[in-house]
Amino acid sequence: MAIFDVIKCEAPVHTLVWKHPAEDFNTSSTLIVDESQAAVFYKNGKVADIFTAGRYVLSTQNIPLLRKLIELPTGGISSFSCKVYFVNLVEAMNLKWGLNSKVSYMEPIYQIPISIGMRGAMSIQVGDPGHLIVNLIGTEHGLTAEELTSYFRSLIVMRVKTHVVKVIAEQQISIFTIDAELETLAEALKAKLAPDLEKYGIRLKMFTVDEVVKPEDDPLYLRVKRSLSERSTGLFEAETKRQAARIAAQANAETEVIGAQGHKAALDTLGTSYQQERQFDISETMAANQGFGGFTGLAGSMAMMPGAIAMGNMAAGAMNFASSAPANSVETSPKTKKCSNCGAELPIAAKFCFQCGQQQPKVCPNCGKEVPDGSKFCLECGTKL
Repeated sequence: MAIFDVIKCEAPVHTLVWKHPAEDFNTSSTLIVDESQAAVFYKNGKVADIFTAGRYVLSTQNIPLLRKLIELPTGGISSFSCKVYFVNLVEAMNLKWGLNSKVSYMEPIYQIPISIGMRGAMSIQVGDPGHLIVNLIGTEHGLTAEELTSYFRSLIVMRVKTHVVKVIAEQQISIFTIDAELETLAEALKAKLAPDLEKYGIRLKMFTVDEVVKPEDDPLYLRVKRSLSERSTGLFEAETKRQAARIAAQANAETEVIGAQGHKAALDTLGTSYQQERQFDISETMAANQGFGGFTGLAGSMAMMPGAIAMGNMAAGAMNFASSAPANSVETSPKTKKCSNCGAELPIAAKFCFQCGQQQPKVCPNCGKEVPDGSKFCLECGTKL
């Protein structure tokens, strides 16, 4: 075989390991190693030397390990025989992996037997070219990243099947929420696989679980899934009704508050308090029933006193209004009268005195003259009563 003067990699771009076709070289040959490559000299089942990126003349000074292994003489040009492997150190991305069969386990939350499949991707990088050549390549002429993955497929399947069940049990991962735990599963599986690949000089840079294949044809799984769906729907509807009831109650409360605020504003405009309004209502009721349920005399007067006081306050307001009227206004009928007992000035329609509580005689609203009980017309002016 001819001796090569230049030794360089001529492999396709995505090749992970490429063996140079020549095996006879001499110490005047030039070795060219590109970036992200390593050149491994391999002799008699041993790594003789490893060269990283650069340009080398294979003088005896540059290859001390090879000289010792092959016993090259120092000085001059010497020929030697060995194998040269170029190893690609670039990270190989998006290498697919998947289980060749489903893994069965007992679902930790609902305690039902489950069988699932799993698939994903990974990326690898050669960390130790010497280990890779000695432990994996041997006499092979080349290796791609996909071929390397196929070498480890059985190991990956075994590790995944063994450890994914342990992770699911330890983390209490439900089959119905497992899609949210893909990252957790991937990290745990990567930690288990990485040491195995390191033994061959391979670094596991990335490992992902892209999909968990659920047992959609399993009647037990489907029954539990349907039950959970119905329960979730019922809870959602119940919560929706509770929310609607809360909103309605809040709206009613706000309506009542707004109404109360409006009523208070109206009373403030009239100069009347809520308590005075209620007292006036009570006094009107009492006036309509003069006996007040059988209470007469002083007891009746005391019971009706709050209403009478409220009437007195309103009467005082009416008199103030009358006094503020223009001087040339003409009174068409009397507005006030004197209490028959204490002489206090009362509104013309007052039935009780707000000072002493004395019941007042009925008077004509037009002329102010006293009229007998039961009269339908005034005896003085003829006004209809």
